[in-house]
Amino acid sequence: MSVSVGTTVRTVRAVSAEFAWRLLKPMLVFGAVLAALLLFIGGWLTAQHALWWILEFVFITSTIFFAVLAVITISILNRFKPEQTPTQKKAVADFADKLQRVADTIGISRFVLLFRIVREVVRPPEQSFIKQIAHDSTTLHTDFIKLQKQFESER
Repeated sequence: MSVSVGTTVRTVRAVSAEFAWRLLKPMLVFGAVLAALLLFIGGWLTAQHALWWILEFVFITSTIFFAVLAVITISILNRFKPEQTPTQKKAVADFADKLQRVADTIGISRFVLLFRIVREVVRPPEQSFIKQIAHDSTTLHTDFIKLQKQFESER
């Protein structure tokens, strides 16, 4: 079964985008809550004394910077993510869940996993990281049985 390079790249892009969204969503929520809290505190302080407007200016500038950065990041991520049918989206999410469980088991963080996947898109190796993990996890049982037989034969 031969798969075209374009299909492989689109698949890796879809999985990478899924991982990036999973990393980005909590950061966006935290940043939005923090920005709202700082703006509220700054607004309350400016009502107390006009000199607090200096600090409120910093809060407003930081919030605008965060919003612009979030919009740029989201638009880049949307351009990177390939078009998917609902079935493909579900399959990508399920695969990303499985890959995350395997990565958690072997001790790879989400950032490292995302970095390795994105690096493969930019500079493809001979065997992709995802294929290597999938192959290793499926052959692990048979390799362990072979290893057991080696120890059994030494007795």
